[in-house]
Amino acid sequence: SFTLLSIEIFYAANQSKSEKIAFLEDKGYLKINNQFQMLEGSLHRYRNFTRLISKSIQYPFNKHFSEDLFEISNDVFDRFLLVKDKMGVFKLRLVAEDGQELLNYHVKEDTIDKNVNLENISDRYYYQQFKDSQEYIYFSNFDLYMENGVTKKPYIETLRTLTKIYFKEKVYFLIVDFNISSVMEKILKTTLYEVFLTDLDGYINLHLNKDFFFAKQLQRNITLQKLKDEGFYYITQKRFNDMKYNMVLGIKQSQIDDIEQAYTNSIVY
Repeated sequence: SFTLLSIEIFYAANQSKSEKIAFLEDKGYLKINNQFQMLEGSLHRYRNFTRLISKSIQYPFNKHFSEDLFEISNDVFDRFLLVKDKMGVFKLRLVAEDGQELLNYHVKEDTIDKNVNLENISDRYYYQQFKDSQEYIYFSNFDLYMENGVTKKPYIETLRTLTKIYFKEKVYFLIVDFNISSVMEKILKTTLYEVFLTDLDGYINLHLNKDFFFAKQLQRNITLQKLKDEGFYYITQKRFNDMKYNMVLGIKQSQIDDIEQAYTNSIVY
């Protein structure tokens, strides 16, 4: 039987191409708002999770538990990694003001490496951007996880949150690394449209097609303009105010004329 959307698209398929495009743009506007809200909801959860860890370190539940930052942080990290699968957390770090890692809990499959190969991260872009910032919680770029300057395989789509920890008149940094692969798959996956997350230069950053994603980091010359030249029609886009990204909704040109056949074939008589 028809769903309401199936009826609407079937109806649109019998109109002229310009009318089909107008229909797709109208529905696309609603779709991009929905996907946009899903992403904002995920960022909100990451922000709250980071805030809760920070408060748990600075204001321990047991006021007499310890006056040692490392003992408190170790206990907090152990407790919060109990929900690592739900939140997609794969790394928790406590970092000194000079960029030296003091604690590093790294989730690897079924094990957690604790404080293995502690690094100085003062050269990392996210540390440099945040260290003098007045932001309470900072979001890194969406990027692929790296170790010692090398992109790790299999790829891990990563987002980091950073916040400052104030303890005994010293400043530290809490860094949480989230694996966003499953979250982004839900946001980027639609029945009809192609969803892209791009930087402000138009380079593809996130897309379900792994041949497209992280164009700059993987040194691929894949931009919206390049895909447009190869047959994509762009419906609409939205800008993230807090992050330097656009969410873009598109459809392959070939699909515009194929809608009628695709949805006719899906009818159950």
